[in-house]
Amino acid sequence: MENNDQPARFMKLFLIWFGLLIFLLNASGCSSVRLQLNQFKEDKRANLPRNMRSASEDIDITKENSCVITLDNSGKFLIGKEEIAEAGLTEKIIEKLEDKTPDKRIVYIESPVNVGHQTIVKLFDAIRKAGIDRAGLVAYRENYDKPGVKPSMFEVKLPAEPKPEDAEIRNPNPLSLVVSIDRTGKLSLNNEPMGNVSDPDALTDKLTEIFKYRTSNGVFQPFTNEIEATVFVKASKSLKYGDVVKVIDAVKLAGADPIGMQIDDLSV
Repeated sequence: MENNDQPARFMKLFLIWFGLLIFLLNASGCSSVRLQLNQFKEDKRANLPRNMRSASEDIDITKENSCVITLDNSGKFLIGKEEIAEAGLTEKIIEKLEDKTPDKRIVYIESPVNVGHQTIVKLFDAIRKAGIDRAGLVAYRENYDKPGVKPSMFEVKLPAEPKPEDAEIRNPNPLSLVVSIDRTGKLSLNNEPMGNVSDPDALTDKLTEIFKYRTSNGVFQPFTNEIEATVFVKASKSLKYGDVVKVIDAVKLAGADPIGMQIDDLSV
């Protein structure tokens, strides 16, 4: 009787061992997948602009029906998992935003910092051709890696497409503030040197001083009761996107609103 039970016991032990082995393999595989997914998310997030002091939280960035255009490190455009050719961007943007109310008609841009600004300018152009004048540059604040942190962004205004009559000589607005970034990263405010991309504090301090003066003296935007705090950013196309966003952060930190992007007639 004892000898007859041995095969049964052996089979029972074998099945227990085999089941345990399958469980461990599955658990290891799932952990590996989770690790890869988490690593992908972390890598993607780490490549976006981060440690931005003045980015604004915007939960709409994560909503499925929002228009979010993601760029990879090579400058390819994606909406969700679909790669979009440059020539098809405007049509796709129109499709994504056709049912949106005016306050929700914004295109969010997720781009790694090392993408060339020239590529971003092309995207800006496609956005404005879709009749949209607002873009949200997705970035993260200093605490971006803490659980529960909402994604943030810088909202920038895009100019309308230039018309032939725009080439006519006009008197410039004496209140205009234009921050320029040359190809070497040097900054200027209305042609006055203001440091460089790696240290934009002088620019922030100067703009803060200007806005304080305008507040004290009631310098308003035309036909409004809001202080004139518009700043235009004009950046060389040879710069990296991350450098341009650093300057936008410095400008917004001073209180600039709105921030307009100049995307026509840019230097290389």
